Amino acid sequence: MKQPPATTTPATALQGRVAIVTGASRGIGRAIALHLASLGAKIVINHTSPSSLPLDQQLIFEINSLQHFHSTNAPCAIAMQDDVSDEAQVRTLFTTLEQTFSTQPHILVTSAGVLDPTLSPLSLLDAAQFDLSLLSTHG
Repeated sequence: MKQPPATTTPATALQGRVAIVTGASRGIGRAIALHLASLGAKIVINHTSPSSLPLDQQLIFEINSLQHFHSTNAPCAIAMQDDVSDEAQVRTLFTTLEQTFSTQPHILVTSAGVLDPTLSPLSLLDAAQFDLSLLSTHG
């Protein structure tokens, strides 16, 4: 049986969608943010440390350089410094996202974590310590 033609290309599969990616400054979070952007999603790069801002700015430049974003003057990626374990800061993150992109978020990738040398190995953590190690993203 013949397949119907695709209505989207890989570069536009997520067009019109907005993704929040925590921990996108480096590592796996960065790779995920770039991949989602390559599929057409607009990206909110979330970080807690001011030292991550230069890395975020580099990522924003890379995302805005993607060919399918050249036809618009609207932002394709923004960086926000918010602690996702703080409910008030999460509300600010969502409000700013909605004002910037005129939509609610469609995708949430939690790639941030806490490396605390005082914590026990992951398998020995109690519930509160486990939440802390994952930045308590259910704030």
